[in-house]
Amino acid sequence: MSNPSHLYCVSTEGGIYRASFTGGPSPLSEFTRLSNAPGTFFLARHPRLPVVYSLDIGGQRVHALAVGADGDLTPLNDVASEGAAPCHLAVDAQRRKLVVANYNGGVSLFSILPDGSLSQATSVFEPTGSGKDERRQAKPHPHGVTLADGLVYVADLGADRIFALRIEHDVLQPAPELDIALAPGSGPRHFGLHPSGRSAASVNELDNTVTTFRRDPASGRLTLASTLSTLPAGFAGVSWTAEIAFHPMQPLFIATNRGHDSLALFRIDPESGVAEAVGSVPAGGEKPQHFLFSPQGDFLFVANTGGERESGNVVLFQLNPATGLPEEVQRVAIPKPMGLLL
Repeated sequence: MSNPSHLYCVSTEGGIYRASFTGGPSPLSEFTRLSNAPGTFFLARHPRLPVVYSLDIGGQRVHALAVGADGDLTPLNDVASEGAAPCHLAVDAQRRKLVVANYNGGVSLFSILPDGSLSQATSVFEPTGSGKDERRQAKPHPHGVTLADGLVYVADLGADRIFALRIEHDVLQPAPELDIALAPGSGPRHFGLHPSGRSAASVNELDNTVTTFRRDPASGRLTLASTLSTLPAGFAGVSWTAEIAFHPMQPLFIATNRGHDSLALFRIDPESGVAEAVGSVPAGGEKPQHFLFSPQGDFLFVANTGGERESGNVVLFQLNPATGLPEEVQRVAIPKPMGLLL
């Protein structure tokens, strides 16, 4: 890799940090805190402009930040998330929209202005429903948003449901015929799409499973295909899942386990959506929260928030081309990392 890439990491302690990712024996540099870059939860990139977006979960704000030639971030503007605890976001490249999941306040839609800054929210969808876990599922909790073909899929941890919404101009329109219920008490947290658009998967926080789907790209309709545990047989400790993502090139996806502190690997048939477990590898730290693949899928970055045993870090893995399994390359310390962006 001749030119270094900027890896951004948002933290609940200190905002946004930046590291350089390049070749050599230690491909990932130390992280530097960016003083002008607010955020605590998740990042997303504008598809064309040098702009990134961050969430401030406590301040209930969404920030637009310009990316400089040196990788520094400069605030453009910030707007109210229109819900408590904004925890996930996604950008619709074609429609110039940004969607935010508010854990305690519905799903908000924003327009992206020509310079990459954000409008005030133009629409808010308030889901309904509850689950069998009286403590965690007394009401809806939108936790993840995923965009595809003008649809927004909302993983709702409280309602045990994947809601579907259509983006029509500046409004989120419910598409209840495309909603799909998951197992009671499963607690869907995040939802991912295979690059083909023909299959998808949900990572379920409360019962430590992944549920996979066959997807009709024309209608967006999901059909249940398989449900698998993210934990090895015989594990009796406390654990919750966090993130899920598909490999950009291979029929593979990964889910993270917080407690077991591992990366669970699965192979999927992209046409049928049926998956099988491959195994798991240690995450290289405590409570793996978020991870992302490099564009070609040869590297994997994992954000471990840390806990009683270890402080937070970002771990770089390289995927073994023969086995497909991640192999640890390097660990870089950072306090309470939550979301990554390359």
